Amino acid sequence: MQWRGGASGSLKSLHLFLSTYPNCGGGLVFSSRPYAELPEQKVSFLPLYSVFYATGGIKGLP
Repeated sequence: MQWRGGASGSLKSLHLFLSTYPNCGGGLVFSSRPYAELPEQKVSFLPLYSVFYATGGIKGLP
């Protein structure tokens, strides 16, 4: 996991990771923007409110 601040960013470390491990399923970027996919780069952008669901929610709650 990497925390990025600011409006601009090229996601260099994510792209380096994906090129180093080509069999990886892809990268997830949590953002204040709406959902988007860049299939040619194997990157999906998820809205911040989806973090709860993407991480499996809170363990141990009914």
